[in-house]
Amino acid sequence: MAVVVAVGVVLWVTSGADSDDAGWTRYEPDSPGFGGRDSSALMASVATHDGTTVAVGSEEWQRGDLTPSTAAVWYSHGDDEWERAPHDDAVFGNPDDGAAALSVAANDQGFVATGVDQALGDGDVVGAVWTSAGGVDWQRVPHDDVFGGQGQGSTQIRSVTTHGSGFVAVGDSGDEAAVWTSDDGRSWTRATHENSPFERPAPPA
Repeated sequence: MAVVVAVGVVLWVTSGADSDDAGWTRYEPDSPGFGGRDSSALMASVATHDGTTVAVGSEEWQRGDLTPSTAAVWYSHGDDEWERAPHDDAVFGNPDDGAAALSVAANDQGFVATGVDQALGDGDVVGAVWTSAGGVDWQRVPHDDVFGGQGQGSTQIRSVTTHGSGFVAVGDSGDEAAVWTSDDGRSWTRATHENSPFERPAPPA
């Protein structure tokens, strides 16, 4: 099964292996956790491994001029039924702050999601990583300075993919592009550079 995910938690599914013959059906969720009257939800990325498809994103609430959010995960075990992974503030963020999952990838080690979290950055957002063995139960990788922090400016881990048996993630930190690598999805290293094209070019004189 292939899945296309769009803004507002809209999913289209197809069972056709050949895109020329694929028939697409829009999925209409009939269960809670997909946004609604009091909140809006956004799916940003999707990955499939070992019969489970996972979509990641966020759920937002409008509170005056603020739009606090939490990271969110949805999953399907290869059929047309989707469920929302149970929310836990310690994992996906507190609605009074702001977190969002922006990308997800999977290999034999499980699923890895990356994104942002505002609660730990003292005013600046920091990168965030979540892991799951099977796509249903998730853990937050403990925050580390490699993901940004006080005095480093905002850090966002915008996309993640697999590389061999490990993972590579990309994003930005302060005024620079950034790359992170991990062998297992839990311990991460930020790529170092000096006078590299990662840096923002100086403005013309």
